[in-house]
Amino acid sequence: EAVAANTLFRVWLDLLIPCNLRCRHCYLDFSEKDIVPFPEVCSYMDQLAEHGCPELVLTGGEIFLRKDLLDIVAYAESKGFLFDLYTNANFIDKKKADQLAKYAITTVQISIYGTTAPIHEAVTKKAGTFEKSITAAKLLIDVLPAAASVTLIASTFPSRSCASASSLPAVADNGGTISAVITNRPA
Repeated sequence: EAVAANTLFRVWLDLLIPCNLRCRHCYLDFSEKDIVPFPEVCSYMDQLAEHGCPELVLTGGEIFLRKDLLDIVAYAESKGFLFDLYTNANFIDKKKADQLAKYAITTVQISIYGTTAPIHEAVTKKAGTFEKSITAAKLLIDVLPAAASVTLIASTFPSRSCASASSLPAVADNGGTISAVITNRPA
């Protein structure tokens, strides 16, 4: 329908450049500290809604560095968007997961770069990030509505970890309650 209506179907809205990680593959210029002001974010969402865009992805650097992220999420919901959050999930604790559960989020996509902490953290260049991401995924699975999905995206896998990418669901939850694992390289 979006193609026939000549409208945007899904838009990725970069909310900020700053990130808590320094991933080897990242294209962001970390000397930049740009954060899109809240009124400007709302204006973009207003324009997208007016043009009939149904889907929105909130991404950036790390979106949870924004103190007003939940306000942005609430605004996206008020505009009727189907929306996803792309994050490394390092700032999602039980309280934040419970807060997110109040919204009609379609997907929370969490970047994972290996099935072990050493592999993942060789990419993120920061110790402790693997456990934070996996813990956040489990918290979100427990609190988000069944209609929402938590996706661990195994993209930009270093070649040494490709063979173990298929074991990621077991790493996340010893039984695969993660809704999907997407890889962009063959195992």
